[in-house]
Amino acid sequence: MSTPSSSRKRKDRPTTPHRRDKPHVGDQQPPSRQRRRQSDFDTHQFLDASASVHAGLFGARRLPEIKALWRSIVSDQLESSHDAAGDGGGSTKTRRIGASGGGKISSRHLRRRTNSHKRRRQRFTGGGAEDEGIPAPKSKSIEEGQDSGLNRRARRKPTFLKELHSRWWDASCADDEQACNWLPTHLWHAKRFHMAELFSWSVPLVHTNRGSRASLRLAASVTDPKCTVQDATWEVNGRALRLAGESVQSLVTALQRLCGSDAEFFLDGPFLGGKRAVDCELYEVDSCPLRPIGPAVLSFDSSDDVGKSAVSILVHPMIQKQTEVELAKLDRAILHAPLSLIRLRGRTATSTVKRLIGHDENLDGCSHGSLFDLEIMGKAATARCHRPNRLHSSNIPSAGWDIVCHPSSSLDLFKDVVNNCGACAIGMVEHDKAQLEAYPPLPMFPRDYPDTQAGRAYWSGGQHPGTKYSKDCLFVRSCLEMSWGKTSTALRKAKRLCLSGSNRTGAISIIDWDKLIPRTKNDYAGSTAPLVVRGSFGAPFVQLANGCGRFQSSALDQTTTRRPRRRKRSPNSFVKASSLSTAEYSSQSNLCRQLKSSLSLPAILRCELICEGKGRFEVGDSIFTVSRDPGEANGEAVNQPLGFVSSCGFSPSRGKPHGVGFIGASRFIDALDRTEHAVGVTIPQSNERKMALRVVVKSGNGASCGVILSLLS
Repeated sequence: MSTPSSSRKRKDRPTTPHRRDKPHVGDQQPPSRQRRRQSDFDTHQFLDASASVHAGLFGARRLPEIKALWRSIVSDQLESSHDAAGDGGGSTKTRRIGASGGGKISSRHLRRRTNSHKRRRQRFTGGGAEDEGIPAPKSKSIEEGQDSGLNRRARRKPTFLKELHSRWWDASCADDEQACNWLPTHLWHAKRFHMAELFSWSVPLVHTNRGSRASLRLAASVTDPKCTVQDATWEVNGRALRLAGESVQSLVTALQRLCGSDAEFFLDGPFLGGKRAVDCELYEVDSCPLRPIGPAVLSFDSSDDVGKSAVSILVHPMIQKQTEVELAKLDRAILHAPLSLIRLRGRTATSTVKRLIGHDENLDGCSHGSLFDLEIMGKAATARCHRPNRLHSSNIPSAGWDIVCHPSSSLDLFKDVVNNCGACAIGMVEHDKAQLEAYPPLPMFPRDYPDTQAGRAYWSGGQHPGTKYSKDCLFVRSCLEMSWGKTSTALRKAKRLCLSGSNRTGAISIIDWDKLIPRTKNDYAGSTAPLVVRGSFGAPFVQLANGCGRFQSSALDQTTTRRPRRRKRSPNSFVKASSLSTAEYSSQSNLCRQLKSSLSLPAILRCELICEGKGRFEVGDSIFTVSRDPGEANGEAVNQPLGFVSSCGFSPSRGKPHGVGFIGASRFIDALDRTEHAVGVTIPQSNERKMALRVVVKSGNGASCGVILSLLS
């Protein structure tokens, strides 16, 4: 049906046919009329209710309109929720659509379970036991002293768990038998570190996505200097043992019974005035140098009040009970002061402490143990300098500052150092690698104290009687003796074998240190356990080792200026020492016999081992002397072990595998007598040189490698 307008338009058109139009043949319609009829058919089909519409095509074309409508509805609901909450800032803060925000309009995978607790559900059947006079069983919350009405969901809240595991903050409520104490930074570490329950503490072991060698590179980096931070509160058991006295002299007299009357730090003015802390070795009362307990940190209070002198003692949790027993013998009151220990190590540790102190202090030239006062969150704290070795490249990851503060302010301090100062958080494994990388290597308790009860439990493989931390020591060994990379798989296996009560030790070796002591009828009549020679007592052995050879003369190298014909030797290389003359050999042999005859105790010496050439060694391998000429009868020196390897690993700064071991003092003197295997060693980044001894390290499978042995004082 045509309209008037359409007929009028057709009249205006020219009547001449188009050149492309073909002449009409029979009933064939012209193309223009076919198009008009097709459009009319489409219009009628659309208006027809019986026709079909493609839903997918329709929805795709209307999708932008649907999205805009949904976004407007969501934004209106968010604004209404903010207005109801009273914040009035709903429209100013943008949020991704579909994300979980204040309005709780989230996707399905972000929703939380809401049916975990039903208040109307009856957990226990009524009647029965109480009606018959039988007391009902107490729940776990009642045994822990908590409200019996708390359900499982409430007991699992982080705030409740933190309060439950932080009772050690209050000295009056501290319980040594607590199953597991939490660090103030536990929730922060649990998301990023491997955690384990050791020594009644939840200890951060190593980062879940980073190896221990990465922290060494970061702490010693020059291009991008950083520092490392560690919450080491568990290493001091979260408290300090305080002894109060009428005067400083009375406390010194009491401490001399534990540390020995010959200790030089008792004559140090800054230590007695509270300006310096010292590292010392504790012994049983009036037993020095026998029956050692372990290492400790001593510091006097800097208070000037008359009659209120006090000294603080920081010890490892394995020896705290034994230390308290010995302190009780001094007839003095023992107080417990809760504290947290935050370690800062690395190249920027000093600048970080300057920022915390708030005023410019000359901290670059501080000596080891210097104390400085600072304030954190309105509470007093103390910064202690830690520089036991010379400050060169290999010692930077182990040098820095220790901050002792109240547990309530340690979390804010830790987060401030990590977020604002760019510090890298580390755990127990990374700290041990930094201690081993230092020159000379720093000791680690209880591994490097085999003469103490805790050290014997450490090396017993979990079979030491009378020590409740034997299994914990076994797991610590599994962590420290593994590779330097990511340790996820090894940690899971160690937890499964050690912490589950299994007696299988796997590759853990058991070392019997009594094998290093020659036992005869008249040797060491009153002593049974070996003792480690430390401090000034090891000076005669170092002098004897330096006299077993002569250094090559360097006078020619200092006077000549010509270009060397061959490549210059690396300063880290080992040079064979020149042989002694006949008179010098005789004098050295006499000194060896005199020192051996003066040994009245079963002594063992701590030494450093550096691999010579190719090869590697493991913990527990035996150290032997190099065999002499075939004509000499020296079977005992070859068959009997000189010592054992206690720790090892590849040293990035040395470029070679190295480690720490312990050797018998008597057999070491025999090895130095008329030896021809003395080696000259240059101390890194200095002009000092010392003598070392070439030995052989053999493993259980028969493999051996050449090693350079030097004593550690």
